[in-house]
Amino acid sequence: MTSVALNKIRLESLQLNISDIVGENPSWSNRMVNDYFYKQSNIIALAELSDSDADQIVKNTEDIAQNTADIAVNTADIIVNAQNILIVAGDLSDHELDDSAHGVLGWNVGTLDFAASLTGGTVLLAQSVSDAAVATVKITTSDIGSAPIVYDANYAQEQSDLVNECKAKINGLIDDVDSIKTQLNAFLASNKTAKQMA
Repeated sequence: MTSVALNKIRLESLQLNISDIVGENPSWSNRMVNDYFYKQSNIIALAELSDSDADQIVKNTEDIAQNTADIAVNTADIIVNAQNILIVAGDLSDHELDDSAHGVLGWNVGTLDFAASLTGGTVLLAQSVSDAAVATVKITTSDIGSAPIVYDANYAQEQSDLVNECKAKINGLIDDVDSIKTQLNAFLASNKTAKQMA
């Protein structure tokens, strides 16, 4: 963009070259001619630099205006963000104080908040324990009749057979109970490991 000052200089000056200056001033020395020529050239060059500076000043002014507008927008955004941060901080505080967030009933618990005797909590998956053995012991000997009045060897043998079977079946029941006890203890240990039982 050409400034008014440069246009005025160009319109009002003759813009003489060295030959023109010598022709107009034949009595001047070469030094005087060169001095005049370079002074005039420097005036035009300075005016052109002034134009460049003026263009830069205009651009800088526009940039400053844009930056000022951007700063105003950023300031408004910062105010909105600060308000939103306060809202979120309040929501977070409320959430931390809430004892039944996310639809839970009662206190929220985490993966390390294990159940206690008076407070519910999380438990681990208990390790599987195999079923206890099924008791199959039955006394199969037929009932014996009433005792005879006199000694009867057959009757005595029936009694002996029944007593011996009872003994064997009672021992079998003891084995079954031991097996059930073993599985019950394994079940209890599994529950304790899963923190389902103290």
